[in-house]
Amino acid sequence: PLTKAAAKLGHVDAELDVDAIARSVYLKAGLASPVWPTFALALVEVTDPGLWQNLPGQQHTGATAPAATHWVRDHRLLLDFRGPPGRFRRLSYVDVLHDDYLAASLIGKYVLVAVTAAGLGEMLATPVSGEAQPMTGVEFNANVLENLRSNRWIIPLPNPLYSILLVLLALLPVGFYARCRPVLAFTIAIALSLLIVAGSLLAVHGLRWWFAPSPALLAVLVSYPLWSWRQIEIAARSLRHEQALARAPLRAIGDAVVTTDHAGIVTYMNPVAETLSKHALRDARGRHIATIFWSPQVQERNKFTQLIEQALREGWPVRSHLHAHLSTQFGETYVVRITASPIDPAPGVERGAMVALYDMTETVHLTQQVEHQFTHDALTRLPNRALVTDRLTQAIAAAHRSGEWIAVLFLDLDGFKHINASRGHAVGDVLLRKLAERLRDDSRPADTVARWDGDQFSVLLLGLPHADAAVASARRLRDLNTSPYVIDDQEIYVTAGIGISLYPRDGNDPETLFKNADTALHRIKQRERNGIGFFAEDDDQHAHARMELELSLRQAIRRHEFEVYYQPQLSLRSGLIVGVEALVRWHHPSRGLVLPGAFIALAEESDLIGDIGLLVLQAACAQSRAWCDQGQAIQISVNVSARQFIKDDLSAVIDATLRDSGADPHLITLELTESTVMHDADLVADVLRELKVSGVKVSIDDFGTGYSSLANLKRLPIDQIKIDRSFVRDIISDPSDAAITQAIIAMARSMDLAVIAEGVETVEQLDFLRACDCHEIQGYYLSQALPAGACSDWMRAYQASGRRARVAGDALAPAAAPPASRPRLH
Repeated sequence: PLTKAAAKLGHVDAELDVDAIARSVYLKAGLASPVWPTFALALVEVTDPGLWQNLPGQQHTGATAPAATHWVRDHRLLLDFRGPPGRFRRLSYVDVLHDDYLAASLIGKYVLVAVTAAGLGEMLATPVSGEAQPMTGVEFNANVLENLRSNRWIIPLPNPLYSILLVLLALLPVGFYARCRPVLAFTIAIALSLLIVAGSLLAVHGLRWWFAPSPALLAVLVSYPLWSWRQIEIAARSLRHEQALARAPLRAIGDAVVTTDHAGIVTYMNPVAETLSKHALRDARGRHIATIFWSPQVQERNKFTQLIEQALREGWPVRSHLHAHLSTQFGETYVVRITASPIDPAPGVERGAMVALYDMTETVHLTQQVEHQFTHDALTRLPNRALVTDRLTQAIAAAHRSGEWIAVLFLDLDGFKHINASRGHAVGDVLLRKLAERLRDDSRPADTVARWDGDQFSVLLLGLPHADAAVASARRLRDLNTSPYVIDDQEIYVTAGIGISLYPRDGNDPETLFKNADTALHRIKQRERNGIGFFAEDDDQHAHARMELELSLRQAIRRHEFEVYYQPQLSLRSGLIVGVEALVRWHHPSRGLVLPGAFIALAEESDLIGDIGLLVLQAACAQSRAWCDQGQAIQISVNVSARQFIKDDLSAVIDATLRDSGADPHLITLELTESTVMHDADLVADVLRELKVSGVKVSIDDFGTGYSSLANLKRLPIDQIKIDRSFVRDIISDPSDAAITQAIIAMARSMDLAVIAEGVETVEQLDFLRACDCHEIQGYYLSQALPAGACSDWMRAYQASGRRARVAGDALAPAAAPPASRPRLH
C-alpha cells in the first residue's frame, strides 16, 4: 500500500565502521533481497530514473541465499563529505509554514524534512566531524544526496592494483636496509611510513581514490625487522632480561599491594596501597589489614582475614568472589576485588601473605550507570517500559498469593502536541519533567511511576483493598494538574486522561493489563477531557457516577445545600433532654434529601470532608448560641472526621469558630471515632489536650468496635463514650452483645466517664440500659434527627408534656414508635 501511495520509498540506515565512524552508505537494502533504494537514491531516481539503472559501489556477493529475515545491503558507496557538520542550509518547519517568501525559495530544490525525537540529535561521527561535532541523520543523508547528484563519491583502489602496491612497498626497502646502518634503515622505514600516509590522504582528497594505508604500513614496518634481524635479536635479548628483572613488581604495579604476616598484620604497602587507603606505610605497619582497609560492615572487614587464612591453608592464590566495599578515614567509599597469595619465607619463619587490591570503583559506578540508563527514561529519570513491566510481573506473583488488587493507570496529557508545536520541544520536555516530579512525589513508596512513551505515563498501584481505591488515586493524580506549570516565567495549564485496568479482573499478565489500560485511556479521551475511565464498562460507569457525585458535592458546598439536623439525647437518670447530636443532611436539587451514608465516604476520599465538617461545626456552634439566647442551654455533639483530626490546625479552627459564633465551649462535644483515636495513642493524647484547653468536651463514637481501646482509654483525656449501635441493636437477643454493653458501662463508671447508647429503638432496649445504669440514650425510640426549628419545638413539647424517664419504675413512653421498615439514620 505504501508503494502505491508514495512516489518512491527509500530506507535510511548508517553503517558504522569499527571505529564508530560513518564513511559509507549502501544504495540498496532489504529483507532477504536488496530491493529498497537508500533515501537519497530514491530522491534522485524520482527526478532522473533513467540515469540510475546501473548503480555504482561495491556489490554484495554471497555464497548462499540469505534468510527471509536477514537484512541484506548492496552497492556500498564511500562518501565524499564536502564540509563539516552544519554546511547545509537548515530551516525551521514552523518558519516555512509562516513565511511565504521562505517557502517560495525552496522551489526547485531538494528538501529533506527531519523529525528529531526526544533524546536523539546529532549522533553520527563522520570523517569531517570536528571535536564534539557529530552529524545528524538528515545531514548525513544530505551528503549522500549531494554525492549522487554530483557523482563525487570516493572510489576504492581495485584489489589487483592494491596488491601490486603492497608488494612494491614491501620489496622497496630491501635495497636500502642491506646497505645502511640500523639507525639509517629505521629512519628510512619511518620516512616510507609517512609517505604512505601522505599518499593515502592526497589520493582520497585529490583524486577521490581510496586505499587503506594500514596494510601498506604493516608491510614497510615488518620488512625492517626481517632485514635487521641481528640488531633486533640483540635488542630483544636485552629486553627479555629487563622484563625478567621487572616481572614481579610489574604484576602489581597498577594494584594496591600489601604484605602481612600469618595473622594479617601489615609489614609492607606499596605507594598505590597508601593512596587507596589514605594511610602512610609508617602508620600502617604493625596494624591489622582490616583496620587500614576499613569498612563499617563487619562482613566486609572479615573478607581480608578469611582470604589470608584460606590462601595460607591451601597454599595458592585465592581471589574473593564478591567485591569489598570499603571506606577511608575521611569518609570516601571505594570498591575493590581482593586477591591473597601465600609468601614462602626463609626456613623457620611462618608464612605470610601478599594481598593485592584491584580498585573497581569506577567500573562498578559505570556498570550501575549503564544499568540505570537501561531501565530508566533519559528525560524524566523515571523507570521505563522495561522496568515497569518487570515490576508488574513481580507484583502479580505477590498479589496472586495475597489476594490484593493491582491497578495499572495510563495517564496521557490532553493536547500535548499543540504545546510542542506552539512553544517548542524544549518547553515540552521541561513540562514532562515537571509532571514526572509531581507524579513521583505524590505516589506511595510501594507504587511505581514510569514514562511509557512520549507524553504517556504509567502508574502501578499495589496492595489495593478494592477497586474504588484506584479511583481515589487516579483522581488525586489527575488533580495534580490543577495548579499551573511555570516554565520560562509562563504558566501552562494542562489536563490529562487516565485509563485504568485492574488485576485480576481485567487480566492476569502485564501485556494484557497494559493493553486494557491503554484501551480505557483511548476510550475516555474520545469521550471527554480530563477524564478517568476503567476498562470494564461496569467499573467505568461506577467511576463516572462517583465523579459526578464528587462534582455535585463541590457544587453543594458552594451553593449551601447542606443543612444540619439534630437528634435529641435523653438522660435516663433525670428524664430530661440533655443534648443533641448534629447530623448533616444534603438537600440535593434533583434527588431530594440525601443521607450521609450516600456521600460521606466519598467526601473522605476526595478531601471534601474538611469543608463539610467545618460547615457542620459552624452551624452547630451558631445554633448552640441561638438556643442559649432562647433559654435552651443543652449539649451539642459534633462529629470530627479522621482527616479533620490529623490536620495541624484543628485546634485553631475550633477556637476561631467558637470565637466567631460566641458559643459556650462547655456546651460543645467533639465526637471522634474509636478507630481515629486508637491509631496513635500518644499523638492523639497530645491533640486532645490541646482541644480540651479551649473548653470543649470529647466523646469517643462507635465505641466497642475496636480492639485496643480498653488498654489505651485511660491515657486519653476524654469525657464520654458512645456505645455503638451494633451492640445496642441485639442486646435483648444476643447474650454476647449484652455482656459487652454491660462491660463497657461498668468500665466507664469505674473511670468516671459518661456513657451514651445510640440506636435505641425499643422499650426493651431502654429498660436493659437503664438497669445497667447507662447515663444517656439516643435513637428512634426517642426521636429521629430533625431540623433545628423542628428539634427546638420537639424539645419544648417534650418538656411540657412531662414525659420523663424515671430512675426506676415505669418505662419511658415513646414519642412515636418508629415503623419496622424505617431506615436507621447516621
